[in-house]
Amino acid sequence: MKKNEKAFAVGSGNIFEDLGFSEEESAALTLKSSLFNTLQMALRELTGTQAEVAAKLGIPQPKVSDILNGKQSGFSVERLASYLLKLNYDICVDAHPAPNGAHGRVINSRAS
Repeated sequence: MKKNEKAFAVGSGNIFEDLGFSEEESAALTLKSSLFNTLQMALRELTGTQAEVAAKLGIPQPKVSDILNGKQSGFSVERLASYLLKLNYDICVDAHPAPNGAHGRVINSRAS
């Protein structure tokens, strides 16, 4: 490789596994990220101020800002789901056996 060339590796398709998280941690993070991204999208589509959105969700305005700025820490899957329900979103979760004995995984239907 030449001095100015940068090496890269092809990812597995799961960023969390590529970062070294276990399969279980990766699945949990994938689920949380999917809900978080949907919530971000929903909040960006709303009209009104962050304070008005916060009142609708029953949270302080800085939490709305944290979500819009991508700060996932401090938000559980349950909390994210409750916010989406308050915004009149349906949340669909389905589980089925993985094909041909493959390892189970969390699939983001929007990314597929």
